[in-house]
Amino acid sequence: MKNTNKSVNNDAKRDKMFRAAAYWAVVSAIAAYVIGLAFAGRYAGGALFAAVTQIAALILLLYAAFCLLHRRLPRLTKLCRAVWHSCAALAAAVFVVTEIIIIANSGGDYSDYENAPSDCMIILGAGLNGYTPSLSLASRLDEALRQLEVRPDMTVVVSGGQGPGELVTEARAMRDYLVAGGFPPENIIMEERSTNTAQNAAYSMEILRGLEGFDDSLPIIVCSNSYHLFRAKYLMSREGADAVTLSAPVPRLYLVFTGYFREFFSVMFMWRAA
Repeated sequence: MKNTNKSVNNDAKRDKMFRAAAYWAVVSAIAAYVIGLAFAGRYAGGALFAAVTQIAALILLLYAAFCLLHRRLPRLTKLCRAVWHSCAALAAAVFVVTEIIIIANSGGDYSDYENAPSDCMIILGAGLNGYTPSLSLASRLDEALRQLEVRPDMTVVVSGGQGPGELVTEARAMRDYLVAGGFPPENIIMEERSTNTAQNAAYSMEILRGLEGFDDSLPIIVCSNSYHLFRAKYLMSREGADAVTLSAPVPRLYLVFTGYFREFFSVMFMWRAA
């Protein structure tokens, strides 16, 4: 009798726990969906963030349904549990493999850019705080300036349009940063239309191919942060460009984690659109 009562009490506690989990899963799903919509049109990368939060909201709702139905449909819940574990294992494997690819390409292609067979460089935008380049963008520009000290004759395309909360185009702020760093302004070309990396590549190559004397057979140096290089090089190859990458350090530890984590979803969307 005692064992029976104990079993009933345990079942009641378990049911209560599952109901609470379902409640918080629904609340979290609604919050994630609303936050995603709020960010979608206000910040650079907001559309990607909104898509990720909507996927998270759907997963939370499915989890809530599982919590509510686990006693009523035992066979279905067992099947759902097996499917859930399989999907989780597959997602983890895809995440790990993708991150390995991203990390393997994070170091850049050259150690000696002074003798690189190239006369053009593209610096990819990474957001502004009003007029000031973000930490990631400043790191890209500083690394480019360091390499350009020995190649002041190189043609440089600064690529980036104007996003939400930005007072000027990223290209304009990047040009001013390079000029303040001592690079000749006459060697800088601004690409001010792009709002993502795919457009960075397409519009920058459109500009370069319109220049008199441009040699499409020579490689083009693409400067970005380490976590961004795999995707940048892939998208440049889609435009028919032979890109070599210049790796700028990630300026803060928290940006290392957020950058590599966010890049996984960016690569997934890139492959989906390919």
